Amino acid sequence: MDHYETLGVSRDASQESIKHAYVQKAVKLHPDKNVGALADGDVARGPSMSNDDFVKVQRAWEVLRESDSRARYDAELRERETREKFGVVNEDIDLDSLFFDEESGNFTHPCRCGGIYTVTEEMLERGENVVQCAGCSLLIRVLFERLEDA
Repeated sequence: MDHYETLGVSRDASQESIKHAYVQKAVKLHPDKNVGALADGDVARGPSMSNDDFVKVQRAWEVLRESDSRARYDAELRERETREKFGVVNEDIDLDSLFFDEESGNFTHPCRCGGIYTVTEEMLERGENVVQCAGCSLLIRVLFERLEDA
């Protein structure tokens, strides 16, 4: 479970939404709010409330409350998801380093196996930036900035 799921917000949630979710969960899960007395005088936590849950919420807030740490965390999440989906990316290559073929509208880059990585403009528009070589199993990640429509 990632920090966004812990707080119950989407990855594109505003800072205000993240803070609101944190406050709600922290109040609900705070150890001081979730204690009850047993017959022998000992203290027991509510059945679904644990100190671990509160600590997870606290950790999520620590990371997501600052824009710099949130950006680093988001990059780590994307990297982990890329590895899970595609395997290990062998190289990061800037889009400007790829050859653009005006006739086909594709970007290409040679692979060390002799094959070719091919990237279409449609792939880039969809945000697909991990590409497998046509001749082997090696992967590259194409680095580029998406420009928002004006």
